[in-house]
Amino acid sequence: MGGMAIASAAWAQVLVAQGAEVEVFTTTANAGGEVDVVPNVPIDRGGFKVTYFPRWRWSGNRFISIPLARACARRTPSFDVVHAIGMWTFPSWVACLAAQRARVPYVVSLHGTLMGWASKHHGLRKAFFMMLSERSRLSAAQSVICSSELEDRCFRRVGLRVSSTIIPNVVSAPKIAIRESRSRFRKRHNLQDAEICLFAGRLVENKGIHLTIEAFAAAADRHPKAHLVVVGPNEDHSGPAALQQARSLDLGDRVHFLGLLSGNDYWDALAGADLLVLNSYSENFAMAPAEALAIGIPVLLSDQVGIADLVFRYRAGVIVPLEVRATAEAMVAMLAEKNMLCEMGKNGVRLVHDQFSPDRVGKLFAAFLEDVVYEYRKSGRT
Repeated sequence: MGGMAIASAAWAQVLVAQGAEVEVFTTTANAGGEVDVVPNVPIDRGGFKVTYFPRWRWSGNRFISIPLARACARRTPSFDVVHAIGMWTFPSWVACLAAQRARVPYVVSLHGTLMGWASKHHGLRKAFFMMLSERSRLSAAQSVICSSELEDRCFRRVGLRVSSTIIPNVVSAPKIAIRESRSRFRKRHNLQDAEICLFAGRLVENKGIHLTIEAFAAAADRHPKAHLVVVGPNEDHSGPAALQQARSLDLGDRVHFLGLLSGNDYWDALAGADLLVLNSYSENFAMAPAEALAIGIPVLLSDQVGIADLVFRYRAGVIVPLEVRATAEAMVAMLAEKNMLCEMGKNGVRLVHDQFSPDRVGKLFAAFLEDVVYEYRKSGRT
């Protein structure tokens, strides 16, 4: 179900490591189907419990679930704080409503839902819900959680009088032999001597895959050994359009669409790349680039990617505007400087350790929630 689910699970894990008791309510939604679990029964997920509630399938990505609403109403008074995930969805809305009625403080993670591209997508519908309920529930929150400075700036433009804090996603490098993974991936796809640019992520419009392919076409003329590897599932028209674009630019044997990879196959693809490219129009954080940095792979990002500020600060990659020419020039320069790529890779590992490690994020999140509970009780609203 994307980065929102991954980030939430990781936050739960690091909070448990800090001594918090965490319980998760969610639905059985699993992309086009349902999670294969027994619904309405708490399941242990390594230190915290998750209960999957059945949803009305016709509700789509609104995830309407009456059993979840009943559980929130019944159980919320027993908690110290509620953490609602995202906007425009039933579980997040009902979690906040239950917290208000039980006089329990709550915080809301935005996960990019108020950033430019996301806000404009189905804009009229979202504007209606913003006026109907979302503005009031955000205003009543003790705080709003943003995952990057870029997302926080976007949230400030909304003009709500509520505090915000920055809690980044958790990024952990797997315990793998990077050189072996790199060699395995390249051998598997007959790319031993290639210069590999990697796109990793869902193939959706806002990820800008069409810009990446057009920029690569320009850079490929300067680098005969350059190849573009595309990893990720198709979620709208962008995947088929990108495949057709690569063919029309006569890049058929130099652009490789590998589909969705997971586990070791995914990490092999990251390790096998020389750099990761993401020309996203709107990205509150960007897990794939952060995971690439964690294993020493530099990144080439648009300035609309949440972690771009930190990448620039740590010199762990190159940041460009959303322009084909700027991206192509950066590709050419980065592929030509192997020593620079190596140095950027080392800086990226340091960035992830300093900013996104489980211990650092766990302590930051736990201290934030303790402050929320303390300030709420001090105000006498309990």
